Amino acid sequence: MTKNYMLLLKNKLNPIVFTFFIFVINVQSFAHHPKSKKSDHLPFPAFAFAAHRGGAGLMPENTIAAMKNAIDLPNVTTLEMDLHVSKDKEVVVTHNPYFSSDYTTTPEGGYLTSAEGRSRLLYNMDYNIIAQYDVGLKPSSTFPQRQSIAAIIPRLADLIDEAEAYATSKGKVMFYDMEIKSTVSGDNVDHPAPQEFSDLVVAVLTAKNLLHRTILHSFDVRPLQYINQQYPNIKLSYLLTSTNAPNYLTRLQTLGFDPNYICVQYTAINAQMVATCNARNIKVLAWTVNSETHINQMKALGVAGIVTDYPNLNLATTTPGYQDTKVIITGYMPNPNGNDFSYEYIQFKATEYINFATTPYAVITTYSSSTGDYVTTAPVNGWVTGNILSAVPTRSTAQTTKFNIASGEVYPGDIFYVGGSEKRLNGSGSTDISSAKWLRVINYQESTAWSGDDNVGGGTFGALFGNNANVQGVAVFNTTAVTETTVPVDVVFFGTLTPTNTFRFYDNSGSEELGFRICNTDRYHTDNGDFFAKGTNTYVFGPAATTDAGARNKFYRLGGVYDLETKTWTTARSATEVILPTNTTGTLAMIETGITTLPVKFASFKAEAVGKSVRLNWTTASEKDNAYFNVLHSANDSDFKQIGTVEGSGTSNIVRQYSYTHHQPTAGVNYYQIKQVDRNGDFSFSEVALAKTNLAVNALTAFYQNEKLNLNFVSSNGKTAKVIVYDMAGKKQISYIESVASGNNNLSLPVKLNAGVYVVALQIDNSLSTVKIAIGN
Repeated sequence: MTKNYMLLLKNKLNPIVFTFFIFVINVQSFAHHPKSKKSDHLPFPAFAFAAHRGGAGLMPENTIAAMKNAIDLPNVTTLEMDLHVSKDKEVVVTHNPYFSSDYTTTPEGGYLTSAEGRSRLLYNMDYNIIAQYDVGLKPSSTFPQRQSIAAIIPRLADLIDEAEAYATSKGKVMFYDMEIKSTVSGDNVDHPAPQEFSDLVVAVLTAKNLLHRTILHSFDVRPLQYINQQYPNIKLSYLLTSTNAPNYLTRLQTLGFDPNYICVQYTAINAQMVATCNARNIKVLAWTVNSETHINQMKALGVAGIVTDYPNLNLATTTPGYQDTKVIITGYMPNPNGNDFSYEYIQFKATEYINFATTPYAVITTYSSSTGDYVTTAPVNGWVTGNILSAVPTRSTAQTTKFNIASGEVYPGDIFYVGGSEKRLNGSGSTDISSAKWLRVINYQESTAWSGDDNVGGGTFGALFGNNANVQGVAVFNTTAVTETTVPVDVVFFGTLTPTNTFRFYDNSGSEELGFRICNTDRYHTDNGDFFAKGTNTYVFGPAATTDAGARNKFYRLGGVYDLETKTWTTARSATEVILPTNTTGTLAMIETGITTLPVKFASFKAEAVGKSVRLNWTTASEKDNAYFNVLHSANDSDFKQIGTVEGSGTSNIVRQYSYTHHQPTAGVNYYQIKQVDRNGDFSFSEVALAKTNLAVNALTAFYQNEKLNLNFVSSNGKTAKVIVYDMAGKKQISYIESVASGNNNLSLPVKLNAGVYVVALQIDNSLSTVKIAIGN
């Protein structure tokens, strides 16, 4: 683009807003450090609270009304939006390159099907045509709480003018996140090529003097690379999903420079990523975070900001109870048949994807005994105490033993093991289970020197757990750099805790507390004390028996329900004893069935009226033992009944898409929910989606004559109707609430309207119909 053309753009174009989609990357130390992107711009807030598309859950998304509503909310510091380009090269604020059937009303007052919406590309339409479509009146099936008001797709320049003036009137200074919505396949079809797209946006921001308060971001590296070269002072952000975040090293190398921000789907963020990025002067942003629990979890992890569809949610200063728990303990074999040497093991389940080569974890076991050669007391160095003395000097052993997991990878729902190198189900002579996923084993023996990782544990007498009634324990850490003060991300203690042996695990009689640190899990909480056996943190799992014989040959599986969305336990774990055979008749299924379940994670669920039917579409981000889905329907949002079944995909770690068509919905509003059922009978529910049917384009007719608005429509019930008239700027002109009869209705409402074009909206219950009228001079 020539310099003269850029000057022309600067004088001619309106400002442009980029939509900011935030993804979090699991960032580790980089193999090489490309040129970092620096900026001397006005610093963004210490914690950016961004209204996603202006707050899509509350107001029509990417509209001026949504941005103003977000400005009114005290937590909001940043307005996030998406950018596209019209045929006449106006930068417009909208998410898709076409009209979305989820919320668009045509100039004639009808609704678009998905296919009709996708066929109307904005890049093929001048802005004056785009502005004739309404994007706020149709109730959204994705966001049922969203207000329905008249609104149009705004030009970026107009949105900035309105937002800046409104913010000034409220005494606020707003920041902006704007996403350049480009793709390789969309070049010169859905949008201009990346260079032209970027120049158009920068021209608007320059004209509005807003570069110093705006972050431009994209999933497409091309506009980021171009802007970095041509406009080096603009803040940039690279967007990543939870699917491609594990490959962030390659992606950042491809990008060729360190951006100011990385924006990653919040489920992929952990504390180590944030720390590593901060060390590189890259800040981490999280999207799209739609619950107070998740918002505060992200803040506790140290992200620089979040993007949310619900900017009215509360932001706490701390997050009690949150741990970055991507690995949970699901079982243990403490006392196998015969000798323990290299036969004990611990079972785990992954709740998220982990590449242990880039995000190493550690597992530490604790041995304890009240009598015999290895009497233990409350540890001076906690989980990293390591070796202990023995009454027999030549047979030292370990009070704690450390296993570093620094290679391999796991996906949500994967079961894996850490423990002795023999890999047997129940000691010598039992079933070989080496085919299971073993991520770290140690060959601990009798009379042969061995050591734990980082010299935490070892000796010449090997045992991870004591064969006694004393309490033993296991802890998981999301780092291998464990010290006495490091807090685990999951912890389990089992055995028998009595008043007389408590001092062996926690002792505060000296100048400092001694013991094993715990975290916030289903059974322990730091509000009750930082150590096991302190305060009310005294829960122990099985075995309940107080003798060695009672524990031998038993695997203890821990069954509970862990919610992947909230990262909390909806059902706390409890131990079930599984008696294992001492020969090879045992199977791996005996210890992998009945352990903690992870409900299917719904990524999206939408309902859309198509003719006289309703089409349901949903996706899952991950599945574990998913047998099938029951499709539920209700006409009143409370009495749901099953109308169909769709087969599940079993276990899956990729996005799966499902659909179902309801051919006989009721007239008016239909409510739908998906019940997912596991193979073992456990189940979970999706959110509720809704769709409106039997609202034909001509169901509502209106004309204005002699200062009266005349309406004709058909109602499926005899309730009240709300009539609202908007001008084309979205300003409400009149509002009436009238009683209506079941069947055909005629209303004549007195109202004085000036010449112009208006939108008439008729709402009965949750059913909405609209029509445009033109009034001459």
